[in-house]
Amino acid sequence: MSNKNFDDELANLYQQRRANIDAPEVDLSRIKQRKQYPFMKWVIASITGGLASFGIFAYVNYLASNHTNVTPVTSVPMQTTTVILAPAKEDTKVAIPL
Repeated sequence: MSNKNFDDELANLYQQRRANIDAPEVDLSRIKQRKQYPFMKWVIASITGGLASFGIFAYVNYLASNHTNVTPVTSVPMQTTTVILAPAKEDTKVAIPL
């Protein structure tokens, strides 16, 4: 393709391609429409949501009440010893082993 006639050649190629294509016919009148039940969908969604909410609530309640029977841990109080260090004398020399 040359730069001067690019648009014309491209238009001719497009027209040739368009002439070779056989598009199928679409007849939407033959497609059967399914019956719509918006009220039933709403009822089923409400019942399902209620059951799911109740199930989650029951499970959380089970988890919360399960820990009420735990016996508290009792142990003897630990005895602590307080050590008070006396101040070091100024003229005391400390030898650090190597």
